[in-house]
Amino acid sequence: MKNGTGRVRQVRSVRYQLASGLCLVLGSGWSPLTTLAAPITHEHVRQGDVDIEFTLSGHSNDKEEASEATAGTDARATLHLRDLRTGQPLTGVHPKAWMALRRSEMVAGETTCADKVKGFLRGNLSARADVDFNSSLLVVLNHDKTISIINPQIAMSRTKLESMIQLPGVGADWVLAHDKNHLYVTMPDQAAVAVIDTSTRKIERQIPTGAEGRPRRIALHPNGRHVWVGLDGSTFVGVIDTATNELKAKVPVGRGLHSMMFTPDRKYMLVTNSEQDSVSIVDTATLKPIREISVGKTPVAVATSQVSGHGYVALLNDSRVAVLDMEKREILSTISTKAGTTVLQMEPEGRFLFALNQRAHAVSVIDTTTNEIVATSPVVKEPDQISFTEQFAYVRGLGSEKVSLIELGELRKGRLIPVEVQIGQSAPEALPDQIGVAAMMVPAPEGHGMMIASAPDKTIYYYMEGMMVPMGTFQTYQRFPRALMVLDRSLRETSPGTYSTTVHLTKEGGRFDVPVFIDHPRVVSCLQVAVNASSESATKHGERELDIEPLFTSQAIAPGPPTSLQFRVTDTKSKQPVNGLTDLQVLIFQPPGTWQHRSWGRDVGNGVYEVTQQFPRNGMYRVMVRVPSKGVKFNSKLQTTVIIGEKAQTPSVPDHAAKRN
Repeated sequence: MKNGTGRVRQVRSVRYQLASGLCLVLGSGWSPLTTLAAPITHEHVRQGDVDIEFTLSGHSNDKEEASEATAGTDARATLHLRDLRTGQPLTGVHPKAWMALRRSEMVAGETTCADKVKGFLRGNLSARADVDFNSSLLVVLNHDKTISIINPQIAMSRTKLESMIQLPGVGADWVLAHDKNHLYVTMPDQAAVAVIDTSTRKIERQIPTGAEGRPRRIALHPNGRHVWVGLDGSTFVGVIDTATNELKAKVPVGRGLHSMMFTPDRKYMLVTNSEQDSVSIVDTATLKPIREISVGKTPVAVATSQVSGHGYVALLNDSRVAVLDMEKREILSTISTKAGTTVLQMEPEGRFLFALNQRAHAVSVIDTTTNEIVATSPVVKEPDQISFTEQFAYVRGLGSEKVSLIELGELRKGRLIPVEVQIGQSAPEALPDQIGVAAMMVPAPEGHGMMIASAPDKTIYYYMEGMMVPMGTFQTYQRFPRALMVLDRSLRETSPGTYSTTVHLTKEGGRFDVPVFIDHPRVVSCLQVAVNASSESATKHGERELDIEPLFTSQAIAPGPPTSLQFRVTDTKSKQPVNGLTDLQVLIFQPPGTWQHRSWGRDVGNGVYEVTQQFPRNGMYRVMVRVPSKGVKFNSKLQTTVIIGEKAQTPSVPDHAAKRN
């Protein structure tokens, strides 16, 4: 069957189960199915030289079999790409895809599909997809007991802040669960670990770790079942069961600061005990210590090698690195270095171990196949962190506003030639109270670049490889970042030619266009899928829970002092005023997104909420309202307009109530 663009479209296979009231997309048409439902929506399109298959199915961590994709739930989105010229899977590409609810019967043709893709790629607020398969958020742990969620894809120059999470205490380190739905944050001053639901962006639980030590470093076992927490200053490490989010065990180890690393076979955890000059070996199955090995003065870092199977221990006040034989559970040998090594980190291929020496301002590279240092070179002053992309190692220094880049390809040829790149204006030591143990450098989601947080600059820098200066910056909104993470929910290649991600579907079911974009080879295509409305949803299609009416007009407002903007909120069914909302938020922005501001509405009684806004300049401003507790989201198609200054242009979008679909 052919659609309006002349492409061949077909549905290859659909698995059915009994249900009612569902429409299944068949090409560009829709057929009602009164007795059958499609647990897996599966569509097949050929576009140019690329064969595209798209599936959308229900997703559950507890079930292996796919189930029906239902509105308001998690779903698994998968693209299967094949090169029609060779018949082989199309590998190594970075497809992007979105879901956009069809609010009319018009099917997206080639032109409208290209327009949708163009708008979504720009990231403009007025062109947001209902479901984004390319979501990558910056998550920032701040000094003021908060976590910032920043969306780098929104085209707003002043703010990209999506939400803030308030913690009970100052966070020190964190780790993300395999399903990316839970974030574990250590809080030393609270002697606890906070568990954050990354979907709701709320604290789900606070896990006390006891008064014996201060929880700081944290690690996730490769099987995802346990989170390990170093309790600094004590003789214990804590183990959290991720299924129950309870403290399962406190394992006896030596005293001091605890760094941790799993062995390549996952059977053991190595724990440093800085005050006892030892390393404890813990059985990860029984959660029992099996050996404590004296290694030298002040062990502060530990690493393991997939290639050699050995463990490596950095000794701060000793001129060597200890090598552990994990089969015999004893010291195999030592590698001579200068005193002052504080960091050990394995490069992506698992052969070369990088050792950072803060006192010598140098990096040494150990070949784990021979346990010998193959190269040593000066780097930025007081190196304290290292991170890797596919092609480079990035070394941060406490005493420098620069970063040393080391090309891994040259290293494998025997050449260690660091190059310094200016990142920011101030060295981390300019703000010593904010220096912590968590990563301040993380690879950019698209690869070939690094996101680097600077506490003194209150900025996150985006560096693209091949440049001598950062490509862009993200503000931290006057907060000092203590850790940086990328929450990447974008499509990833899970097998040759297969790209998948888990997404959360909107509460509204219906028919969706699925624009797909591939940069090389160039592909722009729109598929269609159907999503069942949830039977448990309190708000069905076409119903509204709240009506939000602006109590101001689009007539020009004189510039100058702050302006009061009021909104009346009523219950859609009863028509009665709704009071007591604490999460009514007003977004005001000036197209095309050069300025924006968000503020919380004040309840002034009788269902009226008020914000006070001072506008920076004359012009036209868009106004949107959301109430997350009632499911009301910012909606670019339902907005009102404010004109500042008598000479401002007449708005192109008329005023109307911002009502929930």
